[in-house]
Amino acid sequence: ASDVYKRQDLMRSKPTKEKIANKSTLLRLGLLLGFLTSCTDSAVSLNTEQATLRAGQGTISSAFSRDGQFEFVGSFHHGGDLWRRSDNEHLYSWNHKKDQYSAIRSAVFSEDDKFVATTTGDSVVIWEIATGQSMRFFQSVIDRQPPGSIGPNISTPERILAIDMAKNYILLGQENNQAVVFDSLRGGIIGTLPHDGPVSSVSLDDSANFAATGSHDGYVRYWSLDAGEQLFSWQHNQPIDLVLLSPSGKLIVGAAYKGAVSLWYTSDGREAMQFYKVNQGITALALNQAETKLLIGTSREKIILWDLENQRIAKTWTVPNDGPWHKAAILSVAFGMEQRYLAAASNGYTYAFD
Repeated sequence: ASDVYKRQDLMRSKPTKEKIANKSTLLRLGLLLGFLTSCTDSAVSLNTEQATLRAGQGTISSAFSRDGQFEFVGSFHHGGDLWRRSDNEHLYSWNHKKDQYSAIRSAVFSEDDKFVATTTGDSVVIWEIATGQSMRFFQSVIDRQPPGSIGPNISTPERILAIDMAKNYILLGQENNQAVVFDSLRGGIIGTLPHDGPVSSVSLDDSANFAATGSHDGYVRYWSLDAGEQLFSWQHNQPIDLVLLSPSGKLIVGAAYKGAVSLWYTSDGREAMQFYKVNQGITALALNQAETKLLIGTSREKIILWDLENQRIAKTWTVPNDGPWHKAAILSVAFGMEQRYLAAASNGYTYAFD
């Protein structure tokens, strides 16, 4: 118990900003040439044979298991549903409250594909895939003093903006300028990772030794959870939309709102490459297990595959829409089995393609 409390105190300490090495001129030139070449590639339009309808009135959240076998779909009219992709079987319907559909805003699979964590924005439920049973329910709360009151603080729900899970840790990005690390087995807060703005995106490596957080304060931060310390930070002039820490913890992708989208090495903080100077409306990110490819989903119906070894766009796809007023944002992307790619869109369809 003393180690847990010690770790929590460390995480509450103010982060130390690190200086990041300057970008190489040759690297910038190489990336520019690669980008100009990749822009000539035409997008492939996905068709109905590659699509499966999951939510007839639209999807609000989606997640794929690491092996691509399972898919979670959240919608206003169904709550949350888990599907097995191999035989297209609906396994479970999940809601946070009995006899009431839950608007599940975000979901994530554990690194071993045994559990799914879902959040409605103020509560979290951990579900076991093998049985479909809920394993733990908790709310993210903060002690506040009511306005105009001189009495004791009261616990009120804190809005959850992002979630990730690995091993026995749940990492939540919250509106109150911090990410919170929960122990999913024993319960309780292990520690906090502070920012100067709402934490909009969080990511854990597979070992749950390291974490990446992105915030409206414009910073992407890289943390050691064992030491409770910030190791590196990268500053943007715009709020951070998304961060992704690779399975091994060696790479971080960060996407700023209307700003740069970059890849960094976590070993020394160097920028490995810049995908875009201006964000393409990125809404979803996924790295393959070998960490050689990055799959991107956008709010503009596009799915983009980047070849990291050659630093170029390998392929681009578009999903169909129902007219100019019915655009489909990509909610999640994944690398499926047999070298296939997966994407779930807000139009209620899931696509499997190569």
